[in-house]
Formats: sequence, structure tokens, C-alpha cells
Amino acid sequence: MALRIAPGADVDEASLENRFGVSRTPVREALIRLASDGLIRLLPNRGARVTEIDISELPEIFAALDLCQRVTIRLAALRRNADDLANLRKFNASFLEAAQLGDHERMGEHNKEFHAAIADACRNRYFAGLYTSLLAISLRLARVVFAYAPMSGEPAEQYYLEIVRQHGEMIHAIETSDVEKADMLARTHTDLFRDRIARYINANPDRGIVLESIA
Repeated sequence: MALRIAPGADVDEASLENRFGVSRTPVREALIRLASDGLIRLLPNRGARVTEIDISELPEIFAALDLCQRVTIRLAALRRNADDLANLRKFNASFLEAAQLGDHERMGEHNKEFHAAIADACRNRYFAGLYTSLLAISLRLARVVFAYAPMSGEPAEQYYLEIVRQHGEMIHAIETSDVEKADMLARTHTDLFRDRIARYINANPDRGIVLESIA
């Protein structure tokens, strides 16, 4: 997710065994888990490869993210407990701290933790599993954008503060069991992310990934 291994790069199982001092079995189990999250592809008789990021798939990704995020937060608003709310507040505060430091990698980690906490609060392992997989894909996409075009200065601060503000409203809607407000906020949150990605893609035709629209 942090792009330390580039999309499309081969993953050598033997080197992972040596690096972590483990046998082939736990390495294979880890690769299977990564494959289930859409982060790598297991190739017959050829090992594993980091999944490429296909820009043409963005409309489908955002459609799935929008719907799954709405369903998940609606259930969270009905089923959350005190621990869920505490975790949401903690991860949102951690995201803000990382944003103030300009640490994009930690921001991605804490943002994933925040949304994973919503998934936990929905108390449905099937929705939670799907939502977590979509988060892995979307946050990896965000890392690509920030790696090529990191935001700095006032526009960046406004964007990150808006994320924190929306997170806060989502927490409040979940806490007060306001299902319809939670649904609306989930859509707004997806739109914020989608618009950021669209602005980058459409502003960088030299990278060969222009899209007329990903709405």
C-alpha cells in the first residue's frame, strides 16, 4: 500500500523467507491474504506480482466504494459501541497529527484504521471484508497520486482539514445513530476523494492517464 514495491513488480517468495526468517508456508499464507485484498496477483507457475493500478477501472472502484461505504456506515450507526467510538476518535486524531507533519504514509495508515473501525462497528463480516478490500485499493491509489503530486501549503491543509472535519461529522452521526445523516456523509466523503483523484488525472495528460470523467 505504501508503494515501497512498485505496481507490476514481481514478488520473490524466497527473498521474503530469508528476510523474515520464516518458512514457505507463512509466506504463501501472507501472499494469499494480499491477493484476497487485491494487492497482488498470484500467477500460475510464476510466483506473485504486485497488482498494477489500472486507471480504466476507477469508475467501477468508486461505484463500489460509494455503495459499500454507505451500507457499512449505516450499519455502524445502528450497532456501534463505546469502544468503536473511542477508536474512531483516536484514529481521526492520529490522522490530523500525521497531516500536520506532512507524513503521507502515516496519514494513509490512520485513514485506513479510521474506516476499518467503521467496518468493525457495522458487525457484518461480509460487508467489513469487502469494505476493507476496497479501502486497500483506494488508499493505494491515493499513494500514487501523492507520490507524483504531493500537495503542500494552504490547499493541502484545507484538503486534509476537510477530511478530518468530515470524519468528525461521521463520528457524530454514528454516535447519535443518525442513519440518514451517516449515509449522506459517506457519499460526500467518497466524492471528496474521487474529485481529488480526478483533478490529478485530468491535470496530468503527459502521464497518459487522462479521463474525461470518473464520476
